[in-house]
Amino acid sequence: MRAVDLGGSLPPESLAQAARDLQASVVWVTHTHVCDVELLLTSHQVRREKLPVETRVIIGGGALSPALRQSLHWSEYFETISQMVQSELNRIRARASEDYCRNGPSVAMHN
Repeated sequence: MRAVDLGGSLPPESLAQAARDLQASVVWVTHTHVCDVELLLTSHQVRREKLPVETRVIIGGGALSPALRQSLHWSEYFETISQMVQSELNRIRARASEDYCRNGPSVAMHN
C-alpha cells in the first residue's frame, strides 16, 4: 500500500482522474475550514460520480458538521487519523475472520 499526496484545493475532476490513473482503492479528503457548503457538497458529488464505484471515499477534518457529514452519506468520515487507523484494523480483522471461516486455517511450512 502507498499514499500519494495530491496537494490541497485540487479540482474534483482532477482528483478523480489521478485516483483512476493511480488505481487508488481509497481517496481521502480533509476539511479544516468550510467557506461555501454548497460548493463543498457539489465538489464531493462530482468526485464521487467520476470515481470507480469500488473506490472508497474517506472524509476527515473537524470542519464538517454532523448535518454536512450526513449529506455525504456515501462516504466514510473520521475526525482523526487514529480513528481511521482503528477502523481499518477492525476491517482487516473482520476480513481475516471471514476468510478463516470460509477457508479454514492456513498452515505455512518452513524449511
